[in-house]
Amino acid sequence: MPAAGIWGSTGVDTVSLMHGRAQDCMECRQCECHCPQHIEITRHLREVSEKFDGFKGW
Repeated sequence: MPAAGIWGSTGVDTVSLMHGRAQDCMECRQCECHCPQHIEITRHLREVSEKFDGFKGW
């Protein structure tokens, strides 16, 4: 599915401005102790940051 289908017409940059980027994670892991699904949020954000840092869109 194209990004427009996921994010609507706002674009990746707008979503990043509204919610921050994965690279903004300080790796404090405070979010993980609150996650009811026990997701390794810090690890996933690191992986997303590695893949998408510098991404300019489709």
